[in-house]
Amino acid sequence: MHKDSPGTLSVLREIFKTRNVSVLTTTQTLSMIIGTLWTPFQALYILELGASKQDLGLIFTIQSFTELLIQIPGGILADRWGRKKVIILSVFLRLLSTLIFFFAFHWIHIAPALILTSASIISAPASSALLAESIRKENVSTAFAAIRTITEFPLIFTSLIGGVVIDKIGLIQGVKTMLIAYVLVNLVSILLQWIYITETVVKTPLEEEKINRKGLLQDIKELSGNIWVLAIIMGISTFALRLISSYTVVYATEVIGLSTTQWGLLGAIANLTAILVSIPGGRISDSIGRKTGVILSRIPMTLATLGYTISKNFTHLAIVRTLNGLGSGIGADLYGTQGGPLWQALIVEYTPSSERGKIMGIIGTIKSVLSAPASWIGGYLYEKISPSTPFWASFLIDSLAILVLVTLLKPSQYDTEE
Repeated sequence: MHKDSPGTLSVLREIFKTRNVSVLTTTQTLSMIIGTLWTPFQALYILELGASKQDLGLIFTIQSFTELLIQIPGGILADRWGRKKVIILSVFLRLLSTLIFFFAFHWIHIAPALILTSASIISAPASSALLAESIRKENVSTAFAAIRTITEFPLIFTSLIGGVVIDKIGLIQGVKTMLIAYVLVNLVSILLQWIYITETVVKTPLEEEKINRKGLLQDIKELSGNIWVLAIIMGISTFALRLISSYTVVYATEVIGLSTTQWGLLGAIANLTAILVSIPGGRISDSIGRKTGVILSRIPMTLATLGYTISKNFTHLAIVRTLNGLGSGIGADLYGTQGGPLWQALIVEYTPSSERGKIMGIIGTIKSVLSAPASWIGGYLYEKISPSTPFWASFLIDSLAILVLVTLLKPSQYDTEE
């Protein structure tokens, strides 16, 4: 715990005066505003194109395997090419994916779009590393939480707006309209990042020679015990998440009987809760330790999964989504390759700057290996046993991950710092 720490406003001013932080936050926010108009309804869009529940699980499993393959190359490129080039490449891949989504007229066509979407996470190690290298170490949790608060603030409105648009003009037409806007946003993001991001990777010839001599297997062997534990915990919890993540909107609309507008409103409730909690959660975790913060975050999210199975109406699901938003806001959710702000802060603690991108890529790959088949399994359980079965399985598996976290993860150097 740090004594005489500066106030939150002072810390936030210091974080956002850095141009790299400002540029990435701006472009990610623009992407979030338009992207989250339609992504909450992506599963419904694919079903409308003729997919079954198992088909849905299959193509999301293909997406997961692409994530598995792309993360280590992304980390290596981030360390060798530099952060900036990899970040821009990612946006270009997302642009191609969006165009395929727009022109698709059968669910099979969505597969290459999802592959490109997964390939676009090639920038996850680079983005996390760039931000970490632009921020003072003691403020990492707060910084990631603050950036997330800004980038995800539009989620309070976007899922609701997207649901209303879809209810008014239809699922296919509504999504395609939003995809056009998403194409434009990706083009703007490429331009802003190319002009304004400053590269943070500067290596001496000796450092370059050392990196080129080291092999991938050697890098994996040199991972610390805590990094392995983190990767395994994240893999187990991500498996639990992916069992249900493609089917929450389907369950809400088909089993409970909500409209897309109501589902969008629930998304707004969850996101508002997460945003209100995010910065205080980051500051608290910077004070009490990241491991404790992760535990506090995971418990309500795990309980929320079970809540779906006992929900009968909109009010019940509003409580469930609020609980999920609370846990997500504290910072240990698992969307994205590196997870929420607390996971990112923990990873930063255990990785040297010169190889941070590559190690983040390895961690993401281990996480993806463990969770890759979950979407297909979730679809099978949903369709062949019962819609509630994947939710029960997710709850039990995530509970196991929390137990592993409590018993095996040792405190980081930050947490034991006097």
